[in-house]
Order: sequence, then structure tokens, then C-alpha cells
Amino acid sequence: MSSRILSRVGVVVFAFLVVSSGTNTRVLAQQRQLDPAWFAGTVRLSAPDVTPPTVLRRAQKQTLPVGLDSNLRGTVVPLDARIGTDGTVENLRVFEYGGRVSVPRLDEEAAAAAKLWQFRPARQNGVPVPMIVRIEIQFE
Repeated sequence: MSSRILSRVGVVVFAFLVVSSGTNTRVLAQQRQLDPAWFAGTVRLSAPDVTPPTVLRRAQKQTLPVGLDSNLRGTVVPLDARIGTDGTVENLRVFEYGGRVSVPRLDEEAAAAAKLWQFRPARQNGVPVPMIVRIEIQFE
């Protein structure tokens, strides 16, 4: 399984759509506010005296579930994971963005794998704090 922490997730998401017809190309951007309850109590990486969480343990290599098209091999499922003060994944959700084709079975398998991860929690002034990070689970 190839996986890594990508970044601390912000509160605003931008979705981009490129529209092209003939010689006319436009980029449309949409800004939307995310669920405030999801971020309640979490600390941003940009806050003063904050150190990010570090991965202590990952799930084993993820193989493509039996019965799915082998063309899905290499698919990456991006997840937003809420890391608690004890370093466990408290909650997570699939990161949806324009152009991503969701495969529900892969999303479920990725979520199950991500729940096995263990982190050294983020800290602010030496005190463990909850933080949301984006991780990727790749199926081989």
C-alpha cells in the first residue's frame, strides 16, 4: 500500500471546472464552506507552536478486492482523517472533489484500512491536540 499524509485540511474547499467549447475556454471556481462540526475543536497546522501528527503505524498493503476490475489497480482513495489526542483515527470521510469517480467498495476498504493507522498526535505548546489530516490509500 502506498500511503502518506498530504496536508492539513482547511475549512474552505475550492472546486474547479474547466469548460471548453471551440476556442473559448473558461475556468469556473466554486467555494463552499465545509461542515463546522467536523472541524470543531481541531487545531490548524498554521496555529502558533503546533507540531503536526506523525505516523507511527500504517495498515498493511491494500490489494484490490476480489471481483473488482483489475483496471482499478493503482486507484488512490483520498481520506480526511480526524486524529484524536491519543493518536487514533477518531473519524474519517472520503475526500470528494470534481472529477473523482467514487467506487464505494474501494472507499469502504480504504476507510477500514485508515482506521488501523496510529499517530503521534499533533501538539500545541507540548499538549496533544486533535487535528484533521488528509491521507491517501492506494490499491495495488
